[in-house]
Amino acid sequence: MQWIFLLNTDTRLPDLPGGSLLVVAIGALALGLVHGPEWSWGSGATIGSFAVAAAALARSLFRSARHPVPVVDLRHLRRSGSGSLGVCRSASSPRWARHAASPRRGLAAAEG
Repeated sequence: MQWIFLLNTDTRLPDLPGGSLLVVAIGALALGLVHGPEWSWGSGATIGSFAVAAAALARSLFRSARHPVPVVDLRHLRRSGSGSLGVCRSASSPRWARHAASPRRGLAAAEG
């Protein structure tokens, strides 16, 4: 048996404020989506949570574009076939839908 260890010799710290902003953005978005029906979609709290999510995400991506060790490496999103368009294209393909609905995968709807 052969063991291979991959060591990270880069001692620079990642962008901790940028990562914190990303956590705030995801949390504020989740808060608005979960409590939106209860609070009303037009309420100040719901709109405020979406505004905080948008501002925190924008600031996090701004920091990621300029930090030497970013939390989100934006260079990977520039390649074709990556990013949200590639995910949407893959998830909407008929082949993926047949695979996900296969009874052997355990995702088929229960009859009853």
